[in-house]
Amino acid sequence: MTTAWQTIGVDSHTGIAAVKTGFPVEHVNGVLSRTNLSAEAVYAVLGVTQKDMATRDQLTQAESERLWRVAEVYSVALAYFDGDGRKAVAWLQSPLPAFGHVSPLSHAETEPGANEVKALIWQMEHGVAA
Repeated sequence: MTTAWQTIGVDSHTGIAAVKTGFPVEHVNGVLSRTNLSAEAVYAVLGVTQKDMATRDQLTQAESERLWRVAEVYSVALAYFDGDGRKAVAWLQSPLPAFGHVSPLSHAETEPGANEVKALIWQMEHGVAA
């Protein structure tokens, strides 16, 4: 199973320290290349623009926490879809009635929203009616 830290490209000890100081922007590019998630969708979760990413070297702590959240939700979806990244990305980027017809990735813009996304995946995995 791919972890959130692996999706970002760091180990957990380095990653936790880096979240506090802010991930280098290249970690965003690493997540985009490892996941094939839409840059626009990931930037929306981070609360940044393409211009921000082009002109900055480092994320803030809050943006770094959001990047970890993207990686975590992706990792959980990837595990549910048995490692099929295309299926995980398609599901994460497709609007769902369970989230008011927004995508799970968009719904994960907040920690409570990310928890709901992970809970829905758990329900699907265990055959629990949502």
